[in-house]
Amino acid sequence: MHDAERKQIQTILKTLRKNFPKGTPDLEILSAVLSDGDECNPDGVARFARSVKRFTTADVMNHFQVGKYKVAGSLAALTRAGKIERVESSDPSGYSSYRWADA
Repeated sequence: MHDAERKQIQTILKTLRKNFPKGTPDLEILSAVLSDGDECNPDGVARFARSVKRFTTADVMNHFQVGKYKVAGSLAALTRAGKIERVESSDPSGYSSYRWADA
């Protein structure tokens, strides 16, 4: 059904792989290419959190196009630093909710 698109993406990935360390997963390469330039690290997540004020783990995952394990470390670091606070309730899908707390 999507054979033409898949072949096109595979061709593009062949070129892109040269710009990444050997063994970098294709999804990570695509995520880096499609991101808005903000990295999923504590500083990047802090900029995102400050701009939206209230968010869930899923919001961060979607914003940075990464999995929950990449997000977890940044959320933990920001929580320890007192920049974000976990909100008691979770979203309907069970993702943790947070709010920007650094005044």
